Amino acid sequence: MPQAVARCANEADVIAVLAHAQKYNVPITPRCGGHGYAGYSTTTGIVIDVSPMNTITVGTGTATIGAGAKLIDVYDQLTAQGVAIPTGSCSSVGIAGITLGGGIGIVDRAYGLTCDNLISADVITADGKKITCNESNEPDLFWALRGGGGGNFGVVTSFTFKTHATSDITTLQASFPLDDLENVMSVWQAWPETLPDNIWGQAIVSWIGGGSPTVGIRVFCIGSQADAEPYWTKFLADVQSIPLGTSITTATYRSTMMGNCAGANMALCRSGQRNAFAASSDFFDVPVPETGWSKLKNFINESIVAGNFGMIILDLMGGVIDNFQPTDTAFIHRKAIFSAEYYTFFNGSAPNATVDAAQVWENSFRTVMKPWSTG
Repeated sequence: MPQAVARCANEADVIAVLAHAQKYNVPITPRCGGHGYAGYSTTTGIVIDVSPMNTITVGTGTATIGAGAKLIDVYDQLTAQGVAIPTGSCSSVGIAGITLGGGIGIVDRAYGLTCDNLISADVITADGKKITCNESNEPDLFWALRGGGGGNFGVVTSFTFKTHATSDITTLQASFPLDDLENVMSVWQAWPETLPDNIWGQAIVSWIGGGSPTVGIRVFCIGSQADAEPYWTKFLADVQSIPLGTSITTATYRSTMMGNCAGANMALCRSGQRNAFAASSDFFDVPVPETGWSKLKNFINESIVAGNFGMIILDLMGGVIDNFQPTDTAFIHRKAIFSAEYYTFFNGSAPNATVDAAQVWENSFRTVMKPWSTG
């Protein structure tokens, strides 16, 4: 448990807390108040909570966003002015964590990662100095902030991003039984070779909730159904498996990104439901052979028998993401075909032992897929 949580309303508060921590040799950890699967946003010392610093200002082609803003507020305020930035799809995630970690989302093949759209950042260093870093001022720090993780180089208080105009998004979905995993994933992972950058895809392998395990495919196209359907029709034909169901819808950018939070209780969407998570992840630079998908399917079936339930969330990459070289920013996975998140969750009151055991199990997926992953 931390000795104190300092809710900082401005940069002067951050500087004061850092001075106190320096004087009394107390460890500190910044927190923006979003998600923290591994508990890295807490400490035995002082938590510097920047969540009150959540002001959002839209300029000409840019948006300046306080480090405490949640994605629900980013989408709400930016789309109201017809613009957005590429970022994640979970409303209670904080803008600071997702930017500093890279920032994968459903339009990143078209516009790049969240960190790729960062123009500058205001940072308070350990000695209490404010630095505005960008490509020309403190370029090494600016490089590290784009995908190097949070809390290691200073306390970021504000980000300035370039924005893009919003447009309607078409969502296409299909569900297959787990038995078809090899067919579905072999076609899915090869898809970026022929997809235009305005189309992004996700696969969700789920065996949670007691139902039959499934492989769900979700596709998001910046554009109309007519733009997306030729690629979708070919995908379904190439899979050569009969889907359990399919759907196609078109909605506004705002509605797509805000999901169930569009028109909902904003306060609830900012906080989200408190759960305990166990998760691990991988990136894949080369296609997984059919034997690899079979090995994964077998491990999932073994997990079900053992009473371990969860899901795997796989996101296509490529497009504008790999226009950058791996050394251009601290996010090195530029050549990845897709990423994988091995994931489960529990009620927020779950005992630590339960979550710790689940984390060991989730990490074992990385062992299963190690012959083909790049870490």
